[in-house]
Amino acid sequence: MPIACELTTSLCMSTHDIAVKHAVEGVINKRLNELYLRAGGNKETMQRYALNKWRIVQTNKHVNSVICKTVNTLNEAGMEYVLVKGQGVARHYPTPLLRKPGDIDLYVGQGNSQRAIEALQVLTDDSVSEDDMHLAVHIDGIDVEVHHTVISHRDTHDGCILQEWAEEAMHPKSGRDIVIDDTTVRVPSAQADSLYIFYHAWHHLFHHSGVGLRQIIDWMLALHADEKEIDHTELQNNLKRAHLLTDWQVFGEMLVSYLGMPKEEFPLYKAGYDNRAAQLLNIIMGLGNHGKSAYDLMLSKRPKSGMLGRIYTMKSFLSLYASLYKVSPRSARHSCMSFFKNGLRANS
Repeated sequence: MPIACELTTSLCMSTHDIAVKHAVEGVINKRLNELYLRAGGNKETMQRYALNKWRIVQTNKHVNSVICKTVNTLNEAGMEYVLVKGQGVARHYPTPLLRKPGDIDLYVGQGNSQRAIEALQVLTDDSVSEDDMHLAVHIDGIDVEVHHTVISHRDTHDGCILQEWAEEAMHPKSGRDIVIDDTTVRVPSAQADSLYIFYHAWHHLFHHSGVGLRQIIDWMLALHADEKEIDHTELQNNLKRAHLLTDWQVFGEMLVSYLGMPKEEFPLYKAGYDNRAAQLLNIIMGLGNHGKSAYDLMLSKRPKSGMLGRIYTMKSFLSLYASLYKVSPRSARHSCMSFFKNGLRANS
């Protein structure tokens, strides 16, 4: 094989590995296959890529069927809901079935999650799990999370503001209808989606272990699709109240500079965040979807000793917060304080 072909083949395989890390392998599958074929890629690898694509499509079809079954059951029980993120956002992709799916998230509001989960238990024999934000069951092998809230860290000042916003903006009565497999499904309004999808990605980066390109692309495509329906003044007021306007604009600079979004389409675009956007992209690329690969690597190097292990974990997270400080000093400080308040014990 010529050297140029070897390099192209190696580049394709490396790109595919990065795509898997960020849960976007289905989205780039066609283009990657074209490049790999042009480079004379081997038959076995091509078949493996084709199989991965087929699995993503089949999983999407299955998740869609579970959504239809779930919302029909909630409708019969007289329960209001909105489907957040996930398959509701997939409709914005050129080929929705190639967006790698996750679980199903339904928001039913305060005080309604127990009644909703009881209605859904007719669809499963599994027990109900619970955490701070939702109740959950397995339906046909898919996690279905019924949220009484979609905002984390509600004990903080900014969290209280976002919780107040979500109770109104994310309420089913404020939503809109889409169709999934001939079933009408309620999703958030364009105004709510624009802020919430950003918040979800932002929160995963600053308060969990990382965020993948899939979540960033979800947000970009939702903004592109709903551009004319977003009230910029209302959005700006909500972001300012939650001290997230600068973070929003840094993330936006990343979309414009590196993902090809026209700046005219990005609400509240502000130039001048080039360095922060570059740092943000570097962090996202390093951590990957939910930070799993980076977190697994950290755990593999963690000393066995309890005390040394805790010190190692603390140093690793402080290093991440130091990197995030270059993106958003305020958010990084709050993340660090949250870690020392809640996370150190959980990660020890």
